[in-house]
Amino acid sequence: MLRIISLPNLTVGGEFNYSDINATGRYGFGYYGGNGTQINPMTDFRQWWETGIDLKAQKADFFRTQSNATWNWLGGYTSNVPGNIVKPAYHDNIYWVRYKNYESDGRDRYFGNAFVNYKVGSFLNILGRVSKDDYNQVIEARYDVGSAGTPLYAKTLTNYSETNSRPVGQF
Repeated sequence: MLRIISLPNLTVGGEFNYSDINATGRYGFGYYGGNGTQINPMTDFRQWWETGIDLKAQKADFFRTQSNATWNWLGGYTSNVPGNIVKPAYHDNIYWVRYKNYESDGRDRYFGNAFVNYKVGSFLNILGRVSKDDYNQVIEARYDVGSAGTPLYAKTLTNYSETNSRPVGQF
């Protein structure tokens, strides 16, 4: 708390906070992304994947072909060659999810308050406070062509603003 004026009967001050948070590649939450695409690969482990899935091979396949080369192709392994990678039946390669079906978000936020406290006498204190909370947020989701689900790009912009004021008399 910053006290700007501090006299025997009058105190003026406030607080101010600012945050600028940005991220790329956070995993989604929940079970599915709403279009059939797995948005959180952690839900695949031990529930849907067979236990012999080689994650190092999944990584090598993705970086070699830059495609969604996965273990459950829709159509068969023999037709899966660079330039003609078929769509997965149910589950995307986890590196495809990280580098092609990624989410990005950012929030620019400030909040704080200002107050005036006046001591009228030994029996009465009057306090007035104004608080403010504002943020702007962007969330982008991507599901690339070749994903198990329907390809899409979605962008959500959110603006929020709240102001509160409160006079208080203390006896």
